[in-house]
Amino acid sequence: RQQDVGATLHPEERSDEGSPVWDLPQGWIEQPAGGMRLATITHPQSPGLEISIVSLSGAAGGFSANLNRWMKQIDLPELKEPALEEFLSKQKTFKTQGGLTCLLVDFTTLQPQEDLSLPGMLVGVVEIPEQTVFVKMTGPLSVLNQNRDAFEALCQSLKMR
Repeated sequence: RQQDVGATLHPEERSDEGSPVWDLPQGWIEQPAGGMRLATITHPQSPGLEISIVSLSGAAGGFSANLNRWMKQIDLPELKEPALEEFLSKQKTFKTQGGLTCLLVDFTTLQPQEDLSLPGMLVGVVEIPEQTVFVKMTGPLSVLNQNRDAFEALCQSLKMR
């Protein structure tokens, strides 16, 4: 279903108390949720762009394991300590509108920017008691670069019902 431009899903549209809600950036379209996903979001003017919002219980398999799994998805080699720690220290952390702490992991900083058709990924990670929310944007580097600010705005809009 298409969301109104910049609209927030109304509480009655998400039934779970304590579930995350967010504001869609202008022009983005929320598709029906399915499987583990709370939402799949696309933008008709950005071919190849896909955003998924997933909430998993607890630490969701471990942060380092998730980072390295995502890196494999975009053909990057695994990072071992201390390189992983150094990479994470350069990532942005901010408070969302709902007062949650979000770590924005930008894997594009590890990729050569000469070939903007390469697949890339940005992930917003919000750890709250009993669950971890992942907001993951994938697509060609060129599309990610064009949508970086809107993605960050989506992550900043996160709050819990």
